[in-house]
Amino acid sequence: MRQKKYIIGAIAGIACLATVVLLYRFLSPQKPGINDLVPNNTMAIYQPENIVKELGDFYEKPLGSRLSAFGGNKKMKEWLVMLDSMVSDSYFLNSLIKGKLWMGLTQTSSKEFDFTYYLNVPQVDQPKLAKHFYELAQRKYGKVDTGHYEFNKTRINEITLGKDKFTYLMHDDFLVGSFASFLIEDVVRKINDSPTTNAFNLEPNDRLASIDNGQSFGILAVRLNKLDELIGSFFIESDDLLSKYELASLAKMNLMLGDYRLMAFGEVEQSKIDDGLLSLFEKQSPTVPRSYSYIPISSKKVIRYGISDFEAWVEALQDHNLYSTSHSEMKMTLEMDSVLDISSSVDGELMLCHLESIKAEVPEYAVIVPLKKESTLNLETLSMKKSEDSTSLVTYFDDLAVYQLSFDNFPSVFLGELSPQFDQTFSFVYDNRLFLFNNLKSVSRYLDELKGENVWTQSVKHNQFLKEQYKSSSLRVLAEIKNSWQSNINSLNKDWKDVIQKNEKSLRELQFASLDISKTNNGAFDLQTLLLLDNGIFKQDKPANRKTSYKRFGKKLVGGPFAFKHPKDGKELAVVQTEEGAVHLMDGNKKVWSKNVSSTILNDNIELIDYFNQGSAQLAFVAGNSFHILDLNGKDLKGFPLKFQHVSTISDFSVIDYDGLKNYRFSFIDQNNDIWLYDKKGKLLAPWNPKHMSSPIVESMRHVRVGDKDCFLVLEKTGLLHLYNRRGWEYKGFPIKTGLEIDSKLFFDRGNTFNTSQIIVLGKRGHLKKYDMKGELKDEIFLYKKSKKTEFSLIPEQKFRTYIIVSKDGNEVSVLDADGKMMFEAPQMSSSDVSTQYFRFSEHQQIIMINDKKQSFSYMYDFKGNLIDFLPLSSVGNVGLFFHRKNNTFSTCYNFNDKFNISNFDNL
Repeated sequence: MRQKKYIIGAIAGIACLATVVLLYRFLSPQKPGINDLVPNNTMAIYQPENIVKELGDFYEKPLGSRLSAFGGNKKMKEWLVMLDSMVSDSYFLNSLIKGKLWMGLTQTSSKEFDFTYYLNVPQVDQPKLAKHFYELAQRKYGKVDTGHYEFNKTRINEITLGKDKFTYLMHDDFLVGSFASFLIEDVVRKINDSPTTNAFNLEPNDRLASIDNGQSFGILAVRLNKLDELIGSFFIESDDLLSKYELASLAKMNLMLGDYRLMAFGEVEQSKIDDGLLSLFEKQSPTVPRSYSYIPISSKKVIRYGISDFEAWVEALQDHNLYSTSHSEMKMTLEMDSVLDISSSVDGELMLCHLESIKAEVPEYAVIVPLKKESTLNLETLSMKKSEDSTSLVTYFDDLAVYQLSFDNFPSVFLGELSPQFDQTFSFVYDNRLFLFNNLKSVSRYLDELKGENVWTQSVKHNQFLKEQYKSSSLRVLAEIKNSWQSNINSLNKDWKDVIQKNEKSLRELQFASLDISKTNNGAFDLQTLLLLDNGIFKQDKPANRKTSYKRFGKKLVGGPFAFKHPKDGKELAVVQTEEGAVHLMDGNKKVWSKNVSSTILNDNIELIDYFNQGSAQLAFVAGNSFHILDLNGKDLKGFPLKFQHVSTISDFSVIDYDGLKNYRFSFIDQNNDIWLYDKKGKLLAPWNPKHMSSPIVESMRHVRVGDKDCFLVLEKTGLLHLYNRRGWEYKGFPIKTGLEIDSKLFFDRGNTFNTSQIIVLGKRGHLKKYDMKGELKDEIFLYKKSKKTEFSLIPEQKFRTYIIVSKDGNEVSVLDADGKMMFEAPQMSSSDVSTQYFRFSEHQQIIMINDKKQSFSYMYDFKGNLIDFLPLSSVGNVGLFFHRKNNTFSTCYNFNDKFNISNFDNL
């Protein structure tokens, strides 16, 4: 929530910029002396490079347009248009607009803010500036009155504009103005008292100037030790950790503007770091987050502490002035042995999650602690220490034991005095992480979310947001705005609640916000903030109604599962394999049998055959240099496995059934680019003993039957396309030199006759060619390339009835139809290392599955590009899918680490 508060403050600031219009006439190049004019009660200073251009650009972006109706922004846009029209009338105003400006934000009451504008204007130009300002004011308001008064022997000028009164003073070559006269009086006091040590440091910063991450939007300097005042003006009551800790005296940031985000990169100055929250990180190095995939989906805010030395962290907390002044007896009352038991097990970070709990009587929280591998933490022992009868207080959820602990002052002993206090603490260990909740119902809900993979990293939007963060950090605040909107609104005071609700339509599209502070090698801190707008790409706003079950193997699973239906009873089954070579048949999440084949199954390629032509089923696959056929009881068929004696390492295989009579042939490709063909009983057949190709082969040999003709299709990566008959002779017109570099499968477009059929191949660079069965080129398409690096792949539908095309350019992945027309983009990918599956059940029931191999996420799209579920599947390898036509539902099975997962979805 804290970060959310910070963001609303920023929004309010942008709203107040409406008044900046008046100040436009005060623009001029920066000169020394600005630090001597800024009062100590100023919370922030904004310095744009060119206010008309930058604010104009801001309102053109989707982010700015969403906020344009909020507060005074609509009025601001009108002023910008008017001011811009005056530029052409005056060389002076044109040069003025190109100058620099400083805008100071000050809290003027418990619920109001106002700006002070600082402009460096040569005294000789001040009459010209006043003239243009007067003309602009007349154009806007009609009647304009002027006046002045003296304050501390300083002349303060007044201009009355309708109900508004603008006051300004001139000091040397500076003109300073505001719509709040007492702010100008504060400047007078500052001038009389200057210089002071608390002035803003607004000198140029080479580090900020070197940041290149979008369109620059100026420089912002913020007093971090004023954040509590800033937040308090918006909210009913602020008990937030960060709002009451003094972070540091000043942060200076370069604002970067994008279409859907506003980012700030900068540094935190050190003048007061020794007294604030950042001093706790003095002996800590930034750490890489390790527990994002365990953040409950109901978390509306997460505070992450990167802790490299936990003993030093606890010691720093105990010595911290904010910690010890009001809790000097804390060391006496704490169960310090229990604290040390936990602290010695902490591995790199602590995360405090504020959970969305609108109906809860007290706020709900969760603390997540990764544990060291050698941890000997015993929750049962800790639970017994406070139990009157020396027994542990435990509740079971399935087989998971949740213990009630009774720490004094928890979790402040780990997070600081001002963190929320748990009246009760419920704890469990899962996946080598310690979880501590203050509510047992929260535990139950979280375990359901975890079981259904309903956590932050499984959400497309959350995951996109997390990718924007630094790799490592010292202190990080992550806030979700949109989905916790109502509870955030309820915490506002009445005045701001009314304002926000009136502009809810625009503001509710704000998606996320973050604050990141990371210690550098020289002891300073880098800072990053981010405001992210819902960019409209993610069309599925809520997770689908997914029900997930799983089976743990205790050993890592390799590849994806092979999913199939039993030919007799239609039962949905799957085959998975663990890394040591054991093959397992799964019926749902129950293991039917296991068999060790010693080696990994080649390419996850398992073929379902009916060896005896009796309506039964067997599993055919290659593992190592052996060809296996297992029945559905896990037994080898007689004569198998077939050991390859004179064949080098196998790289691919396929099953061939010439006439549908189950008189199988088995084709194998080895790493020498040789093709071997065996009959049903394992006899090597000529002339495939072997048939040698000149370059690596793209895929296993494909058999198609058209009329009474059997055809074998072989495609080499160099673009050489072969068409053989059963005897291994090339058909007339083949082989074809396509001239393409190819690494994806071909597509056989079956016509009514042999002569009307076509073979379609796609080059990596987007050149698609169609050949007839005589080897003649019938058509070709040049697909649009975003850049020279764009690559294309042809993806046949699972039953080879049609195909789609996938283009990849960096982490930009697009899906095209068979004609090369754009269907949709998949912006969620972290790299171009993706694999794609295409399932087609009917024209309107299609699923495109894209697996991001870098993140091990599989995203499911319908044929229009809508995400079926914005929570991706955590999967290594391909995903198995069953469609239930009767009720239009489907289920998926997939592997991740040691878990075989089954997820059922209500509808397609």
